[in-house]
Amino acid sequence: MVDFKPGYFRERPVSELPPELPEVRGMLEGYYGFNDAESRAFDKFISDTATIESEGGTVNPDSSARGIYQFMTTKGKGQNAFQTALKRTERTYKNFGSDVPDWATRAKKHGDPESLTESQQRDVFLSNIWKQKGTDKLIRKVVGGDPESAVNLYMDHHHTRSGPKDAVRRSEERARKFYGARYGDGGLIRDAYGRTLI
Repeated sequence: MVDFKPGYFRERPVSELPPELPEVRGMLEGYYGFNDAESRAFDKFISDTATIESEGGTVNPDSSARGIYQFMTTKGKGQNAFQTALKRTERTYKNFGSDVPDWATRAKKHGDPESLTESQQRDVFLSNIWKQKGTDKLIRKVVGGDPESAVNLYMDHHHTRSGPKDAVRRSEERARKFYGARYGDGGLIRDAYGRTLI
């Protein structure tokens, strides 16, 4: 049914996952077998990343970055991170034996993260990270509450360390401060726009 590459960590066989998995967040929880604390830590990483990326708004006036997770949408070879992430989203759904949702197919045509719902943008963000080489170990450490792994997962597999050195350094310092000391203790719960819920 599902052909994962050897070495991927999982506590539950894919055959034990529910047949209908509505979104990538649930798929990954089943794949990794998160306990309650790990599930909360994973949600905190998602929420913190959304806040880091879009606390100034979901449309970046200085680049083509759009949406809650600020995917670059510039047309041209090697420039459209959103299209790459959508391809990874399709592969994630197929890996779990689920149909690719219509919204993902439509998004490849319109190319606008802003037209997706919050949960759809989260699907794209998580798929984009999960389908990259070397993220399994980092995800496992992140859900264990390790802030350094959260920084590395973000910087190496979402934000990327490309660009001017000063800008990369500032981004990494900001991520380190944000994921930092509060990470292991659970911190505050926020929605994708950074608004404190509790």
